[in-house]
Amino acid sequence: CFLYQRRIKPKRVKLVVKNEDEKDISFECLFENKPHLEVHAPATVLQPKKSKEIIVEFLPRQLIHYREEIPFEINGLFIDTIVFEGEGTPSKVELSIPSQKVVNFGAIRSGEKAVKQIEIVNKSKIPATVLFDKDTLKHLQKYYLYILGRKVKDSLSIPLNPKEKQAITLVFEPKVRLNTFTVNLNADICGIARQLLNIVGSSQGIEVKLDTSTLAFGPVVQHTIVTK
Repeated sequence: CFLYQRRIKPKRVKLVVKNEDEKDISFECLFENKPHLEVHAPATVLQPKKSKEIIVEFLPRQLIHYREEIPFEINGLFIDTIVFEGEGTPSKVELSIPSQKVVNFGAIRSGEKAVKQIEIVNKSKIPATVLFDKDTLKHLQKYYLYILGRKVKDSLSIPLNPKEKQAITLVFEPKVRLNTFTVNLNADICGIARQLLNIVGSSQGIEVKLDTSTLAFGPVVQHTIVTK
């Protein structure tokens, strides 16, 4: 799984211990938790036909293969061991074309629409998710920017398998005049907030005004018409 960071939820595995005997059994986990592996299993006495869930959390800190043996003492008489294996891998979701780090819509007129397309790729060994949260989408819409060409009220999630590419359409459709702006497009990639690219644009309004604020007719003879 991906290297552990504080904002990332650890990978969890659920084990179920069930007493198939006709008498009570007790078990105790003898494993001492480590930075990369935590076992949540207090000493327990199980009645017949009852079960108990054990949670194992994997928090890889290095790009290595991990192997741990988790021993359980049963009724204080014998040891049953479970082998755990896992690997830490980095999250590598990025733009397919590095030059797309800046998406420039240029200057368009209010009421017009401009469309750009970018492409992201998952270079990680395992599936990854790109999430545009509600706040990010709301901030973009202040500048009349839309992902996938539509308003999205809630978050937008894009799952990616290893080596999979995904095109993302960006639409700029201003309704008012806007000075030149630069907006960061941020995404939550596997629990980590990252900046994907910058968006630049502006909107030109149509301004009509008279070339003078005063129009003088001078003396006019009654019942005649003067046109200017």
